[in-house]
Amino acid sequence: MKNDVFPSGTKGRGIYLPLLAGPCHLESADILDRLVELVPDEGTYFELGAWTASTACYVADHRPKATVIAADRFPDPLRAMLALANVAHRPNVRLWRGPAQSLLRLCRPGVFDVAFIDGDHHGPAVARDLRLVGRKMKPSGKICCHDYEAPKHPGVTDSVNEFCGQTEWCVSGRCWSLVVLGRSDAGAG
Repeated sequence: MKNDVFPSGTKGRGIYLPLLAGPCHLESADILDRLVELVPDEGTYFELGAWTASTACYVADHRPKATVIAADRFPDPLRAMLALANVAHRPNVRLWRGPAQSLLRLCRPGVFDVAFIDGDHHGPAVARDLRLVGRKMKPSGKICCHDYEAPKHPGVTDSVNEFCGQTEWCVSGRCWSLVVLGRSDAGAG
């Protein structure tokens, strides 16, 4: 990961710098809290589609002993700068700048406790991301997908449902537009 990971900076916490300023909606707050609930205190959280890394930083602040990895191509320099500013004082966050799929191919199986997929919302991309992430999850791990059943993103719903129909993964929880997947043999949660 050498040159593709930005160092996280020094100890301490900063402020969240979302790309668009505005109030935090109830849905967003509930989703953030649900993600935190799923991450073990010393677990490993992976975020595919980090945008400005504010979600990853929220998780990192609430799980300071967890390892948080956020991946995005960061094609927009402003988003890249906001992400860097967000993680600058969070020693438990690492950014991967580049295709998340490249990082996932380097990771060993069974490394993630929780993965949050919020990248490309087109069906084939979501299906690819689910397959790649699914191989890297711990047996009791949870895969979370944003924008499930969102009318503007039918590819997310279709791909999640197809993935669940073809693998051992099943829907184990919902929180607004967040769907939580667990392995059918690992129990609900």
